[in-house]
Amino acid sequence: MSVLGYLYTCAIRSRCPCCGRGPLFRGWFALREACPACGLVFEQWVGDWTTPTWIAHSAGFLGAMGLFAWMFITGRWMNGPVPPAILVAAIAAALSVLLLRPSKAGWLGFLYWVGFVEVSAETRARLHWFALKETGPSSARRRAAEAECRARRPLPRAALDYTRGGGPIPFLRDLFFPRPRRR
Repeated sequence: MSVLGYLYTCAIRSRCPCCGRGPLFRGWFALREACPACGLVFEQWVGDWTTPTWIAHSAGFLGAMGLFAWMFITGRWMNGPVPPAILVAAIAAALSVLLLRPSKAGWLGFLYWVGFVEVSAETRARLHWFALKETGPSSARRRAAEAECRARRPLPRAALDYTRGGGPIPFLRDLFFPRPRRR
């Protein structure tokens, strides 16, 4: 499946990127520990949700600044009963809150596509059970085959041990593009 398929499954439908059945959230913001359908553990790395929070807040800020630029250019709402600073701050906060859930779900889909969310043996067994339970050609068999292929892929590369002399290039790469620590 392509990255757009995973983003559609996660961000739009709020479903598990592995099986496409289980819901991601158990409230508005609370992400489940694992998928209730296939058992995929969602939160496998420390600091998983820093980037989607940053994305949501940045989008809220950019939307509010766009509104402020429009207000400044057209002159509307500049002398209204609500001061422009309060209006812009309220719009930025509202956009940040509204975009947090889709950014978390989209980030989970991206992490699954890249390979940072690993598929366990239990998850693969449940996906095969779903595929055997359904008759005829379906997406369950395709997802089971994709999960099996993803599980056999090598793990993401870990940072080098710098005491053994990894050199300046790997050190700088991991300094500027750090890999998250596993839980």
